[in-house]
Amino acid sequence: MKAGPAGTTLTLRGKGSFTVDAVNSQQAAVIGTDRLGTCGDIVIKEGYYQLNAGSHSVAIGAGDGGTCGNITIFGGEIHANGGYMGAGIGCGLSYNKPTTCGDIECCWHRRWYLA
Repeated sequence: MKAGPAGTTLTLRGKGSFTVDAVNSQQAAVIGTDRLGTCGDIVIKEGYYQLNAGSHSVAIGAGDGGTCGNITIFGGEIHANGGYMGAGIGCGLSYNKPTTCGDIECCWHRRWYLA
């Protein structure tokens, strides 16, 4: 799920569940930017998220060479599994140019799991 451009905010507040198994995708975020892309802030307020990233990929944040805004988690249950050499939340591996992410903040949570 590509977040909007810089200066915008993607807010997720689902009451149900959201499962993405993107293990065959490479160098992009499950929620955030694609390879070399940019996105604004990402806010998660509630819901259940099972996010599995592919090789050199991140579950939530900036893909290879991408730039992501701030990531704020207020609640929900998050299972964020980064791919080979990628973070659960933050940045994926960068081959092309520096991959950057803004502040990552967990204000309140029920449960979250990073792998």
